[in-house]
Amino acid sequence: DSEAGKSIIYNVHHIISDATNATLINKELEQALMGKLDDEIDLGFVYASRDSFEVQYDNKYESAQKFFQDNFADIDKVQYLLRDVDGKIGSVGLPIRGIRENVESFTKKNNITVSNLLNAVFAYTYSRFIGCDKVYYNFTEHGRHEDYLQDAWGMFIRTIPVIVDCENRSVADYVDYTSDLILKSMTNSIYPFRLLAKEFDLNNNVIFEYNHDLNEFEIGDEIVFRDDADEVSDFLCVVNDLEDGFVVSVSHLDKFSQNTAKQFGESYKLILEQIISVDK
Repeated sequence: DSEAGKSIIYNVHHIISDATNATLINKELEQALMGKLDDEIDLGFVYASRDSFEVQYDNKYESAQKFFQDNFADIDKVQYLLRDVDGKIGSVGLPIRGIRENVESFTKKNNITVSNLLNAVFAYTYSRFIGCDKVYYNFTEHGRHEDYLQDAWGMFIRTIPVIVDCENRSVADYVDYTSDLILKSMTNSIYPFRLLAKEFDLNNNVIFEYNHDLNEFEIGDEIVFRDDADEVSDFLCVVNDLEDGFVVSVSHLDKFSQNTAKQFGESYKLILEQIISVDK
């Protein structure tokens, strides 16, 4: 049929491919179909492997280890989210609309990024669920900081562990402290999670992720329930952008129930709305 369209279907496992690769694949397929694809060899993964090996002999490698040792000195004081007796794999998605302008105004006023504010909200929400000021979780960042990685294929996302102290204080102090902690954790992420996990007996059970301007997320005005989950951890909270706000998604394995995920999403929404409008 001359009017029928043609499609190319590809399937790449997430263990070797981060989300940026989808854009790269689509771009190079388009260039190939137009006869404009060059024969340049992508050496990004090779360069990244070289740098990962060589950095362990740099002084900043030891200082990065010391940073995490200091942060995890309180690991024994951390509590964890208790499992539910009626746990079942699932996920919820909750839109938070009409808040984008206020969030951007708040972050500008407090000299922090939107990502770090959303991290602060996650940490505080999590602390209310476990009944402990000190919370341990992992967050992710893209890991594509070097120029040679901007158009490289591979999995470069870094998993970064952090302990956040959510003690009662002014909102300005709390978001400043959390932002500083998140940025320093990212800077020191040259010391790999696999070593930190071994040294401090860490797990990957709880993850927070903010996908800034990455995924096109379509959702109505009501909470959405699903019977499947992104199975990268026991409890995964992902925030994506909406034009006028955000959507918070909570995926959980069978340790937790859909009701817990629903309550967490609703609490996250409430705390985000409140933290940008109160002083303490």
